[in-house]
Amino acid sequence: LQPIRMSLSWGMEGKSARPPRRRIAYERLLLDALNGDSTLFVRRDEAEKAWEWVDGVSAAWRAAEMKPEPYEAGTWGPSGAFDLMSRNGRAWNE
Repeated sequence: LQPIRMSLSWGMEGKSARPPRRRIAYERLLLDALNGDSTLFVRRDEAEKAWEWVDGVSAAWRAAEMKPEPYEAGTWGPSGAFDLMSRNGRAWNE
């Protein structure tokens, strides 16, 4: 390993010395990794247990022959979501 010089360009314009407010998706994760903070990282056994749970849900959907209900982009979701809530006398907050 050897040290290298890195330069990060924020694309600053004019006299402003402040970086833009927009953040990249993994900025916090990358900074935490560089600082040795593993709080937001998942251990292998945690990931495996999570996938076991997801696989169980997926298997139950297949066994019940459930299929995703399509809906238009920009809407509140499929009508089945509203039916699901109304069966128990509940409603989505809008």
